[in-house]
Amino acid sequence: MEYKGIKGNWKVIELNLANFKQICVASDESKSVLAHVYLPEYKITDELKATANLMANAYELLQSLQSAIILLKQTTEFEVLESWKIKTRELEKVLEKTLT
Repeated sequence: MEYKGIKGNWKVIELNLANFKQICVASDESKSVLAHVYLPEYKITDELKATANLMANAYELLQSLQSAIILLKQTTEFEVLESWKIKTRELEKVLEKTLT
């Protein structure tokens, strides 16, 4: 399974426009905007910031998940403990759902 989306570093940018505010998730490298998060009542809430941060860090999280699965499969515990096998399969399912 391979990630087919835009790779690179995404960041959260707060925009203060003339009569409203919004948050964007954007990439400097690709000059792309992944998402605009429009704000109710023109307020940047902690909840909206957290959602935008999750989106901005999704690619890095994906890479970490892929690395973790590889490491889990290489451990002695994976050979011995059924709980490790179950958790690894769960992670692989999330990864497959994300990449397809």
